[in-house]
Amino acid sequence: MPRFKATLFAIAITAAFASTQCLAQSKTGATVTVSGITSVRDVDNPARQAFVRSGHCEVPAATSCNVNISVPADSMLVIETISVRGQGAAGTRLIAGVLHSFGNSGGTVYVPAAFVGTFSGTDISVGTQSVRLYAQPGSTVQAFGSLTNAVTGLFAVSISGHLVKCGAGDGCPTP
Repeated sequence: MPRFKATLFAIAITAAFASTQCLAQSKTGATVTVSGITSVRDVDNPARQAFVRSGHCEVPAATSCNVNISVPADSMLVIETISVRGQGAAGTRLIAGVLHSFGNSGGTVYVPAAFVGTFSGTDISVGTQSVRLYAQPGSTVQAFGSLTNAVTGLFAVSISGHLVKCGAGDGCPTP
């Protein structure tokens, strides 16, 4: 609830400031210059640190390739979005997924990819999946891509979410 009130207050202040600036500009005809950057942080979750990593690899004929993403040793990674892209010769479709681990559990999550079209003789498939996956500190998250034809191609992945600092003691709490 505090976050909701803070958000409403921020919107009200911004609206008031914007309307004042618009009136001032329309009366004087002056150019308004905004400088500086307003820092934003998640007050309700101060331990969160934004995380985005991308990578790509060439898919050899009739196999798959992997993009490995390292999780810092002092933080737990919470994966929230996975985006994938595959490209290859005509008729190529993408199969993609992510392997993750937390303690003695984890698994493989497949990302649905859809064919979007042929561009300059290359078939493109893309997919984005909203998830909530956890990867333990110091582990490696492995994204993999495979193409349906026995041809070479390209696989690209972007993983986003946030890191949670584990702190001293027993380490990260189990989600």
